[in-house]
Amino acid sequence: ESDGSGDAGVFEDAKGGEARVEEDAAKTSEWRIPSHFLLLGAMALRIFPVTLPAPSPMWTSAVIAGTVWSNELDEISGIAIDASAPEHIWAHNDSGDRPRLFILDLSGNLEAEVRLDGMTPYDPEDLTVGPCAPGDASRCLFFADIGDNRHARTFVTIARIRLPATLTPYPKAVQVDHLMHLSYPEGPHDAESLASHPRSGKLHIVQKTKNGKSEVFEIPEAAYKKHDAPIMLEKIAEVRFRHASVSGRLATAADYSPDGKCFSVRTYVQIHTWCHDDANTPLQTLLARERDTVRPPATFQSEALTYAPDNKTLYTTSERWPAPIITLHRQTE
Repeated sequence: ESDGSGDAGVFEDAKGGEARVEEDAAKTSEWRIPSHFLLLGAMALRIFPVTLPAPSPMWTSAVIAGTVWSNELDEISGIAIDASAPEHIWAHNDSGDRPRLFILDLSGNLEAEVRLDGMTPYDPEDLTVGPCAPGDASRCLFFADIGDNRHARTFVTIARIRLPATLTPYPKAVQVDHLMHLSYPEGPHDAESLASHPRSGKLHIVQKTKNGKSEVFEIPEAAYKKHDAPIMLEKIAEVRFRHASVSGRLATAADYSPDGKCFSVRTYVQIHTWCHDDANTPLQTLLARERDTVRPPATFQSEALTYAPDNKTLYTTSERWPAPIITLHRQTE
């Protein structure tokens, strides 16, 4: 039963209007590379072959699958692929956009704009697809409104959206089925990474920090039910992203492989992946294992990552328009 509209009325905005205006102004004033240079860069990427600057034992090749040319997607922050519709990519913009999602083909062409009913996001940062709740066989899209650059939000929100039964025809709108309002044990954190384990249905958030010391949180089962106060997140692990630059230490996206055996986290510079033959391995145990680290082709502000249903292909793209769709390909056994 949908309770998204009911939840929305219980909670006040986590930040005041003045703070929102101030932050939006700060975002628009930040330095950006002129779009015509990006346009030339995207054209070059489609003409010349692309190689991994630093291949790894796991990821051995990269391909420019296409480019997002639609200026409706001018700041892509999250992407996700549902196994039931493997030829389509769900996507969304960062903060400042109206409530909406997009459907792209695998080359980045815009196929549909989908209105999002039931919430007005503050700072959406990621998308993931998984079981609607632990133990639930149905599949949902989870929209992570978890960004908090100023560490000022009293709670963050994850919206659960039941996936359409078919994308033929494309839906004009989707309805938020449930809103999870969540708080951190030790006060506000910034985060841009949300991943759903495809078997257990557990949702995990990876903190974004400049020092690369990121805490990992699990969403408690109580959050999947209607609640009148924010649910406290459970810290389950801590992971380090070591790099000479700050960009290489900032976690910006995450996803599980569809078989549940691998967990990947993107920074602006690298992609880190942990794997185990047992898909039921708890994330805290998985993160204690040795990781694979690969440096994908450089893009501006890469904040989106998702696995393809084949378990061997990883899609990533950039916030900066026009955004190249890059696929990394895993070594086959």
